[in-house]
Amino acid sequence: PRPAKKFGVASAAPYALEQALPPEIPKPKNNKAFFLPALRSMPQSPPKEDRLAAEAEAAAARLASSAQGPGLTRKSKSMSRIDAISKLDSQGMNTWHVRRAEKVARLQDMQAFGGSMWGSFFDWQEESIGVD
Repeated sequence: PRPAKKFGVASAAPYALEQALPPEIPKPKNNKAFFLPALRSMPQSPPKEDRLAAEAEAAAARLASSAQGPGLTRKSKSMSRIDAISKLDSQGMNTWHVRRAEKVARLQDMQAFGGSMWGSFFDWQEESIGVD
């Protein structure tokens, strides 16, 4: 007697046959070695690029120092630093020092503002206690 077919159980007939191997890939008949040309050193960069890089670094230093002027207001110093950041970034130069100076200046301004606000609050509180 044949056993009853069960749902979800397949026969093992497809696995009983021997698996066919993949076709062989033909090997190239030309096994001759070839040699690459010798490596050459890169030519020296032209002096024009060196001069441009030196000018860009000098401009970066000039822009960074222009924000340190004693006669400028905080707002104008901040604007000159932001201009320096955008100019240096457009030239592909490092802007870390100028950005750090801008962040430090903003933090110091906020701390000074917060300190003065708290100071005026404490002064007002002492005056209001003294009036009673």
